[in-house]
Amino acid sequence: MHLVLDSNEYIFTFGKEREPFSTKLLTQITLQPETYSLSICRPIIEEVGRHLQPRQLSEVYGFLNTLEIDIDERWVVPFEYVERYVQSGLKSGDAFIAGYSEWVGADCLVSENRADIVSQAQLFPFKVFTAEQFLKKHR
Repeated sequence: MHLVLDSNEYIFTFGKEREPFSTKLLTQITLQPETYSLSICRPIIEEVGRHLQPRQLSEVYGFLNTLEIDIDERWVVPFEYVERYVQSGLKSGDAFIAGYSEWVGADCLVSENRADIVSQAQLFPFKVFTAEQFLKKHR
């Protein structure tokens, strides 16, 4: 299953204030690399970096390196994927994550952003879950 994790999943796993479902999700991905593939883009990493200490951010990079995940640079995502979501009313950052998820062909976007992403699930051609919802459905 191809996943995109919003920045909050990394922040809640590696940051000071940890959320159990986010941590369990990343643990499950690590323990089942044959089941899950991840895509991550530079804006997600930049957002994570704004919320974590350097040591914590290095743990994120360690997690990605363990799974052999490359970071997609912002310029590779076609503009039209993002613009469609801006026109649908999403904020630019949320529109970028949605456009990126669609562009990479993700099966699912996992986010704790209930107000702007999870509650708008009908806009997307992929599934949208919080970490808790995802874990309940994919144990």
